Amino acid sequence: MPVLRRFLLVLMALSAVAGFASSRALAAGTLPSCPPDRSQFPRVISSTHFEVYYTDDPAGSGPISQVQAGTVLAAAERSYASDVAAGFPTPAVMLASGRTELYIMDLTSFSLAGLYCTGSVYEDTGTVTGNNMAFSVGQDVFTETAIATSANIPTWMLNGTSAWASWKALGYPADAISDIGPFDMSLDCASAYDKINCAAHGYENLGASRWPFYEYLTEKYGPLFLIDVFSATGAASGNGLVGIENALIAKGTTLSDEYGAYA
Repeated sequence: MPVLRRFLLVLMALSAVAGFASSRALAAGTLPSCPPDRSQFPRVISSTHFEVYYTDDPAGSGPISQVQAGTVLAAAERSYASDVAAGFPTPAVMLASGRTELYIMDLTSFSLAGLYCTGSVYEDTGTVTGNNMAFSVGQDVFTETAIATSANIPTWMLNGTSAWASWKALGYPADAISDIGPFDMSLDCASAYDKINCAAHGYENLGASRWPFYEYLTEKYGPLFLIDVFSATGAASGNGLVGIENALIAKGTTLSDEYGAYA
């Protein structure tokens, strides 16, 4: 069983970036810009809904082969198909291409596995060539869907819902339940990407391990209930608990009742 990378998320203003980060060390330096500079990525392959930009130059930043880029592209389309089949809207796209763009580069100097711009994602080379590539790409695709729905969703909610969507797209493999704790952590526990406020393990720290609660909600109210949650959260100025509460009140119940039933 492969070990899950420790994903964290930083969500910033539209002109900045947001990303899943590994907690190996504190990030340093200037993060890549939004939108990405295509001139730094001389190779590109495309599918119906995605473009993967990369370098094959061994002297470049995080070079990969065309075959590896194709594997990322296929994983993205698989996740897209799963999400759309469940009724979710399509992910955010770049206006020029009309596709969601994935840029492969070495992000280890920032201790990041990915960085998000609206309509595009920087993917860390080590992540997309490792054992957890399919899960990571699935999270990226759904996160762009969530961002397209509302630009004001808290980190812990983005991590939890995107983990749920990715595990769902993969058919809930055994790895999905390899880390679903700690169970005494609050649903909305929040932490900066370079801190350990919620847990020492980054996958837990910013909410990805809390995905089973969203599985519970979608089993009871349907997958598109998450769109209600995202919209209600945006209307509540990014207060995730208020968003979930208001979405549940519209269903005739409360967060307290549902979380109690889930637990």
